[in-house]
Amino acid sequence: MIEGRRPKSDTTEVPHVNDCWSIYAIRSGQGRFHHGKTAIPMFPGSVFFVGLGEAHWVKPDGSFELMNILFRPEAVEPGVWSAFQRRKIDGPATGQPVTVDESWQLPPARLAKLVALALELDHHIHAHGAAPRESAHRRAAGRALGAILNLLLQEKARVAALPGVHARQHRLIWGLQERLQAGYEEKWTVARMSSLTGLKPTRLFAAFKRETGCSPVAWLLAARLAQARRLLRNTRRPVAEVAADCGFADPNYFARIFRQQVGRSPTAFRRGLK
Repeated sequence: MIEGRRPKSDTTEVPHVNDCWSIYAIRSGQGRFHHGKTAIPMFPGSVFFVGLGEAHWVKPDGSFELMNILFRPEAVEPGVWSAFQRRKIDGPATGQPVTVDESWQLPPARLAKLVALALELDHHIHAHGAAPRESAHRRAAGRALGAILNLLLQEKARVAALPGVHARQHRLIWGLQERLQAGYEEKWTVARMSSLTGLKPTRLFAAFKRETGCSPVAWLLAARLAQARRLLRNTRRPVAEVAADCGFADPNYFARIFRQQVGRSPTAFRRGLK
C-alpha cells in the first residue's frame, strides 16, 4: 500500500490502468500527476482519486513517497460509496450540495489522519488473510475505507464552506506552489511572492503554513533541493549548472546548503549513485 519511488530517468512513466478504484496520497516529494489528458501539480498532501480503468501515471521531480489505496466498491459501506460516486455532500454552512472532483490538497493534520486510517486499513487487510469472508477484520477494513472516503468528502465540503478570505487564500497558495514549481531557476523573494498573491508577507506566511505546514521559503528550498537531486541523478551536467537551474546563483552556497540538508556534497551524492 505504501510506495516510495525514485525515477531512473527523465522519461515520463507509461500510463497504466487498474482493475479497481484507487486513491493516491502524496506524503513527500512533488511533480505532476497525470490523469487521462490532465496533468495536475502534486505536492505533499495532494490526493488523487482514479476510477476503474482510467489511465494515469506519475511524473515526479526526484524521489517521493506515496500511499496507494486500491479498493473495490463492495468493500465500502453502501451509503458511503453512493455518496462518493455522486461526488456530492451537503455543505455544512449552506446545506447546498458541493460537487467533489478528483483531487484534493490536504493540510498536514488531515493528511496525517488519512495516513493513520490507511495504515489501519492495511493492518486489517493483512490480519484478515484467509479468515471467513465476514470476519471482524474484514468489517473493520470496510469501516476504515469508508472513513477515508468520508474524510475526502468532508475536506472538500470544508474548503467550499471556508469564509471568503480563507477560500481565496487556499486558491492563492495552490497557485503560488504551482508557479514556484514551474520556475525554480527564477529569483524568488518574499516580496515577489507577496506581490504575486496580493497578500501581505505576514498573511502570506500564515496562509502558506496553514496549507502546507511550513513557510514559503522553507517549501521553496526543499523543492529546489529535490530538483537538484533529480538533475544530479539523471544528468551529467556540471554541478554549477545544476545549481543555477535550481535557483542557486552561487554554486558554493548551493554546495554548502546541499550538504547541510542532504548530508553529502553534490559531487559525493552523484558519486554514490554509481
